[in-house]
Amino acid sequence: MSFRIRDALAAMAAAALISAAPGAHAQDSATTDPDEPVTLEEVVVIGRSLEEATASFVEDIAAPPSARGLARWNRPVCFGVLNLQREVAEHLLENLTAAALEFGVAVQDAGCQPDVLIIATDDGPGFSDRLVDATYRLLFRPGAGATRIGQPPSVLEHFRTSDDPVRWWQISLPTDTQTGMIMVRFPGDLPKYIRVDSVSQMRGRIRDDLKRILIVVDVDAASSVSVDQLSAYLAMVSLAQIDAISDKRGHSTILNLFAADQAPPGLTDWDRAYLTSLYNADDGRIRAFERASFMAEDFRADSQPNGPARADD
Repeated sequence: MSFRIRDALAAMAAAALISAAPGAHAQDSATTDPDEPVTLEEVVVIGRSLEEATASFVEDIAAPPSARGLARWNRPVCFGVLNLQREVAEHLLENLTAAALEFGVAVQDAGCQPDVLIIATDDGPGFSDRLVDATYRLLFRPGAGATRIGQPPSVLEHFRTSDDPVRWWQISLPTDTQTGMIMVRFPGDLPKYIRVDSVSQMRGRIRDDLKRILIVVDVDAASSVSVDQLSAYLAMVSLAQIDAISDKRGHSTILNLFAADQAPPGLTDWDRAYLTSLYNADDGRIRAFERASFMAEDFRADSQPNGPARADD
């Protein structure tokens, strides 16, 4: 369990014990008979269970397309950076590579075609708006007839117009786990099908794969953070489908990097638990509520000396 959660629970327990202790709310001893019974005020402790906390965390940061599961990289990923000084770009790429490898995501060699393209600009909203106009069908809505490609219109509007220091657009696609075939029919494609190899199909054959992520960094708006902090933030939005609009200030996450007084130095325990759960999941459709449950189990195991490792089955 994250030390912050342990400390919070311990503090609440201590407060409850102090409040309930005999004489904790007694009047001054000079005016009260010590043998008289003391009436204590009602003690109310308000908190959330670990299950509730993890469920809220996953709900607020995850952004899978409607009726689909959480997507991840199921093949080696290629990172690319444009419009930054060489030293800064190399530092970012080194940190992104290290973060990907930490969670078991293979990284392609230099010179590859970027799957995650990070573009720096001094005008985030203006550049993003022009980029959408110029590349709408190519980058943002590939396959005019395909269903649930990319994210909803509200997210696209946020990408175009917000003042966020970092904005992103993610494409994920349902994929056959055995053949790697994309299970969305694009215009001109033949009908998609799944070959059944046995009468009993105990597990689903469809998973959700991240395919392409575009990230725009407003260098002026992001100038107050370190390169390492920015790298951790970019790693989070490069390795998982992250909600670009939701309020995350109630959670311990690097996604609060640009929120006042809530800037972590890097990926938090919660961020790492989420990404670990995502990339340790079985190869199939990944449900958000299951990730929350597994995160709670992992936090509990970590809080116990020599806690047992969880098998995600």
